Amino acid sequence: MNARIVLVRLLQVAIVLGVLGGTFAFVRWWDFTLPSLGHQPYQAVFLANGQTFFGRYYDRLGPSAKIVAPYYIQQTGDPEDQSATVQSRIVRRGGELHGPQQEMLVPKTSILFVEDLAPGSPVAGFMASQQ
Repeated sequence: MNARIVLVRLLQVAIVLGVLGGTFAFVRWWDFTLPSLGHQPYQAVFLANGQTFFGRYYDRLGPSAKIVAPYYIQQTGDPEDQSATVQSRIVRRGGELHGPQQEMLVPKTSILFVEDLAPGSPVAGFMASQQ
């Protein structure tokens, strides 16, 4: 009788560990992004610090949103020198010295607003050609 109780307890522990392990694996695999209907493929995300990122925007459960394959506009030249020509180019995030991943999480409190990019937008066209 004692051996049977021990086997039942071991089976219960194994089931609980299996459920916990499966739940952990599921949570790590699923990103908890909220479904979005009617969005264009690319969005512009305007942040409170003045930065703008372009890419695929996903709203997530929790305090942060996700931008996949983010791009930003880099200006070259001296913006304070009125006679100098300032050049702008779009750069894919990921080639920087610190080697960031191809997706970024942004605190929702830092986001001012998000806009869909029109399919005919030069920025959207450039991003589509780089995929």
